[in-house]
Amino acid sequence: MAIKEKHFLMEMKFIPSECLNLFAIFLFLYQDIFLESH
Repeated sequence: MAIKEKHFLMEMKFIPSECLNLFAIFLFLYQDIFLESH
C-alpha cells in the first residue's frame, strides 16, 4: 500500500506540468477561435 501511495505521489508531480501545457494549448486555440469568430 505504501509503495502504491509513493508511486501515486510521484505520478502526481508529473501531472501538473502536463496539465498546464494542455491548458495553455487549449487557451491558445480557444483564443484563436474566439477572436476569429468576432
